[in-house]
Amino acid sequence: MVKIAIYSRKGGTTKTTSTFNIAGVLAKKYKKKVLVVDTDSQANLTERFLKARIDEFGNAEWLKSETTLENLFLAPEKVNEAIFNAEIRLREGVAPKKRGIDIIPIKPSEIGPSPTMENIEESIGKALPEGQIKKALDSIKHTRKHPYDYDYVIFDFSPTYNKITREILSAVDYILVPCTLDVNSLDGASQILDAINEIKGTRNPDLKLMGFFLAMNNKNTAYDVQMEAMIREALGDKCMDTVIRYNTEAKWSLHNGIPLVWNKRSGKLTADYEELVEEIIRKTGE
Repeated sequence: MVKIAIYSRKGGTTKTTSTFNIAGVLAKKYKKKVLVVDTDSQANLTERFLKARIDEFGNAEWLKSETTLENLFLAPEKVNEAIFNAEIRLREGVAPKKRGIDIIPIKPSEIGPSPTMENIEESIGKALPEGQIKKALDSIKHTRKHPYDYDYVIFDFSPTYNKITREILSAVDYILVPCTLDVNSLDGASQILDAINEIKGTRNPDLKLMGFFLAMNNKNTAYDVQMEAMIREALGDKCMDTVIRYNTEAKWSLHNGIPLVWNKRSGKLTADYEELVEEIIRKTGE
């Protein structure tokens, strides 16, 4: 079970979009069993992968009484209860179905979850022991009702770096960093490397940087061409080969709750994500 954090200290870098479509390619093209974990209290990934169920109920209120990520900080042994099938509807009028992706959701902040991520953040370092998320992943049980045997676990993050972030990063094998082509991303790269070194030194000595991948690239603009060259020169072999182009199909994918690989099969953006997943598989040796 390879555990990958899609993490950046900067907002708007395609973390959620990339998690969504990387999971889709792994499940559809490579027949991998994938678990995604939404750690961002905005719950965008939760709402996209559980879109069919949310549409059925009219909102996400039903999650209020369910076991979700928040509960695992307090009771990691309940992890099986927190895993939901991502049932994806490929087009209107067709029933949604399981397609090899499961999700540990987070409760959207507007439904008033209890416990909140805020009081968990306050408790970490006080009452809560370290390693709860790692313990949760290690507690996933393969049962007749729940045949959970994952090849990949992929975490989506908010851009914050706090106790919760450090707790979750202590449970992963790799960090994969989306990097938009602007000076802020370049400046923020050193913060990412500092965070990795901190986690390696204090919590997770086996943590590895998989690489930075360039996202939302428009090769028709001189600025993006210049920034790609600057970032590659600055980061060297820490850069992935793949570049994810700017394309509005990414917005379509999230809006409809359908990873591109299922409904934009021949699209150029789909091809970019397939290329990125090839690199991921190569680097993880899977």
